[in-house]
Amino acid sequence: MPRLLIKLSCVNDDAKRRLPQFLYNEPKPEENMDKLITQKQFRTNILGISSATFWRLAKAGELPQSLKIGRRSYWTTGDIEHWLAAKKESKEK
Repeated sequence: MPRLLIKLSCVNDDAKRRLPQFLYNEPKPEENMDKLITQKQFRTNILGISSATFWRLAKAGELPQSLKIGRRSYWTTGDIEHWLAAKKESKEK
């Protein structure tokens, strides 16, 4: 459902008090929103492994859970960071 945004210059103070705030304020982007990483980016840039090794790890359940959008798989940067930290902790023990 599209949101109707009213420019602040068009809204006087009396109208601002009567209108819900979301009608005249621009939505703020999430600063802590995770980026999506493709399978190729995750495999080559972060892990540095071959595609065969990547899918062997995925089949064994050793990779973080992916998001499916259409036919493609994506991973969030936050999930990858948590997964790498957990792997590092388990390796140190």
